[in-house]
Amino acid sequence: MQRDEIRQRVNRGLEMVKLEKLAERRPSELSGGQQQRVALARALVFNPSVVLLDEPLGALDRQLRENMQIELKQLHRETAVTMIYVTHDQSEAMTMSDRVAVFNGGEILQCASPRELYDEPSCSFVAEFVGENNRISGRISERNGDIFTIRTMEGITIKVNQRPGFAIGDAVHVYLRPERIVVGPAAMNCENHYSAKIADAVFIGDHTKLRLDFPGCPDLIAKQNYFGNGCLPRRAEQIHVGWSIEAPRIVPA
Repeated sequence: MQRDEIRQRVNRGLEMVKLEKLAERRPSELSGGQQQRVALARALVFNPSVVLLDEPLGALDRQLRENMQIELKQLHRETAVTMIYVTHDQSEAMTMSDRVAVFNGGEILQCASPRELYDEPSCSFVAEFVGENNRISGRISERNGDIFTIRTMEGITIKVNQRPGFAIGDAVHVYLRPERIVVGPAAMNCENHYSAKIADAVFIGDHTKLRLDFPGCPDLIAKQNYFGNGCLPRRAEQIHVGWSIEAPRIVPA
């Protein structure tokens, strides 16, 4: 290329990663986050159609990593370049991606939007790998349209509204996100409601994380939002818990 075009490309690349004011510095004179931006500019300066980012933020501290995530998403919108982002950090994958592919043993188990991956996992590996999840095992004992009734070995029945694909007698795992469990008197209004004993309660700030002694799942995790009213659950307290038929997902055991 001509020198003028090279200079324009370089300046544009530095502007994209917000390093134009440090153009005269050597990479060794930059911070870790700035060096990551230089590496990104070196890839983008060729106007590629696809960029592969292999754990690009792994060596950065948490605050810098979060800042770089925001900048990468903004850069992606500006350039419209397809970015394939490889990471072991599931929260980073959910934050950065339009679509997420979950691999295990070299096989893609599910490729979907972050919301679909979180709400509708295709198998146990995905359900347990993406986010925090409770697992209750049992067999389908009844079916009424898309409403399935699962009975556990402990005799607990759970009703789930899910697309067809299962038959009476199938062994299944019921997966339930902690934030979808209703705790307290309001649980009695849920289609599924039970009594449970608090084995442990940890105040985290915006919510309290409860570990419940529940039949079929001795470590059932629930999250109760904290609204500053000072009413915090106590260890060994007997409480009502419940969830709607829409809250759980079932996958083959």
